[in-house]
Amino acid sequence: MSVAGERDNLRITAQLNYPDAVNWAGGPMRMPKGLIKGPLVSFTAGHDVAAFLNMSPAFSHLPGNPLTNDFFAWASKQMTFLSYMAWPVADTTNTLESLSTEAVKDFSPALKDFNGTELRWLPNQKSLLLANLRVILPVLRPAPGEDDDFLILALFPPPPGNEPAPAELAKQINGRTNLVYYDWELTGPRAQQWEMLGHMLLTRARKSTPYVMRANRVLAKLRSDLAPLAGNTVTEVTREAPDELSAERSGPLGFTGIEMFLLSEWLSTLGAPADNSRPAAH
Repeated sequence: MSVAGERDNLRITAQLNYPDAVNWAGGPMRMPKGLIKGPLVSFTAGHDVAAFLNMSPAFSHLPGNPLTNDFFAWASKQMTFLSYMAWPVADTTNTLESLSTEAVKDFSPALKDFNGTELRWLPNQKSLLLANLRVILPVLRPAPGEDDDFLILALFPPPPGNEPAPAELAKQINGRTNLVYYDWELTGPRAQQWEMLGHMLLTRARKSTPYVMRANRVLAKLRSDLAPLAGNTVTEVTREAPDELSAERSGPLGFTGIEMFLLSEWLSTLGAPADNSRPAAH
C-alpha cells in the first residue's frame, strides 16, 4: 500500500494478494437504462463483490443478493433522502416474494431490537419496506419501464423531470471486464448527507449520555470544517489476476463521506461507559 500527494489530492494505491485463486465471474456490467438521474452527488457500481467478502450466512443466501451480481447505487444533490440502489434479477416478482419470506424472517427481529424498525411485505403493491423510520420509508420494488428486470431500493420517491446521469460516469463502467468496484462522489456534500442519514438510522439504537452528545457535537463541527475541502473522490478496485486485486483512490482527504461519518461515530464512543456501547450489529 502506498500514499502520495498528487496536485490537490491524495493518491492511495494497494495490491491485495490472496493465498488462492478467487472464484470471480468477470464480465462487463449492465447498467439500467433509465433509472439513474442527475444531478448526482455520488455513484457506485459493483460486480460480484461477494466473491471477496466474508458475509454472514443469513445475508449471503438471500435470493437476488445484489452483491453476487451487478449493482448500482446513486444519490442526488437535490435532497439528502434521494438515494437509490438497483440490481438485475432473473424474475423480479418471484425474487421479491421469496425475500418477503426469507428477509422478514431472518432480519426483522434483529432490526426491531436494534432500532425499532421492521421489514414489511405489501403484496398488493409488490413492495418490501422498512417501517418505523422517521421521514424516510425505504422501499424495495420492481423498477418501472424498460428496466423492469431490475429491483430498485429507494429511500424516497424520485422527483419528476430529473436530468440524465452524466455520460462520463457510464464511460467509467462500460466495456470493462475486470472491474470489481467503482465509486465516485462529491465528498463534502455527501459527508453532510451521511451525517443526517446516519443519525436518523442510528438514533433509536443509541442510549445517549452527555459525554457522547458532547463528542458528537465536536465531531459534527470537525466534519463541517472539512467538508468544503472535500472535492471529487474516486475509488476503483480491479481484478489483476485470479489471486490479486488492485485498489486505487484519488481524493483530497483520503476518506469518502460514509467513512468520515463511521470514523467519527467510532471516535465518539471512545471512553463512553460500557452500558452506552453500540449494539453488535453496528
